[in-house]
Amino acid sequence: MKNQTNSRFTTFRTIYLVILCIVTIAAIVFGTFYYTGTGFDFGFDHGKYQEKSWSKEDLSGPFTGLDIQVNVSDVEIIADDKPGITFDGRKNLTPTVHNKNGVWTITQKAKNKVLGTTFFGFHRHISRLKVHIPSNASLDNVQVSCKMGDLKLKGLRTKSMDLGLSAGDLTLTGSHIGELTAKLSMGDFDIKECKIHSTDADLSMGDLSAKQIEIGNFSADLSMGDCTLKSKTDLTDAAMDLRTSLGDVTVNKKDQGNKYCNSRENDAEHIIRIKDSMGDIDLLW
Repeated sequence: MKNQTNSRFTTFRTIYLVILCIVTIAAIVFGTFYYTGTGFDFGFDHGKYQEKSWSKEDLSGPFTGLDIQVNVSDVEIIADDKPGITFDGRKNLTPTVHNKNGVWTITQKAKNKVLGTTFFGFHRHISRLKVHIPSNASLDNVQVSCKMGDLKLKGLRTKSMDLGLSAGDLTLTGSHIGELTAKLSMGDFDIKECKIHSTDADLSMGDLSAKQIEIGNFSADLSMGDCTLKSKTDLTDAAMDLRTSLGDVTVNKKDQGNKYCNSRENDAEHIIRIKDSMGDIDLLW
């Protein structure tokens, strides 16, 4: 009798999670189309394209941070020896750029009414924004919001970083960050070879992969997707709370069922919390 009850509960939970995921996906897709101004005009009159650049001289003055708000664009931020900004895309999607009290502020206000074509391989209709910052820059804050498009960041040093994507993948490589906050509605999040004091990630639909990273505290909440964390930091004495509703938890290649918790939080140097509604959790150090 008890086995039958557990079986019914498991079946009910599975059905509930599947329905929840379907509703979540539908809401995300609708919200993405609505907020990006996406229509279903598949014509080929896409307006004029242009390339525009802003040099270091155009952004003269102190440089302490980045504030980027775009609707439709792939965004790449690189720390190198070529400071400046370039844009390639539709003319009506050209952002405004200026230095506001030391913060490079980039804002794209236009909406792309024919964005639907990008789903059928017309990638030319997505704008591209590249931001090159000095390789020795140590910033106070990096803030990026992108409604549709991929975001790549490489070699940054900043006290805090706040990233938000509605539809697109996020890649963070070779960066040193104090406080990292990332929220993705639909897309994967890859972290590679970074040192991060505190991470707070929220993914609605997508995988989270963090490899070869040095971490302090790490918190992640996933609705649907796998979470893989391979830490260069020794987490033997870390406080951990790892839970998945539908999936498996593995710690240092040992199967832990659907959850793994310990009670070291009061005196632990590192705190790791990962919650996953549907997906596997794999932690390794």
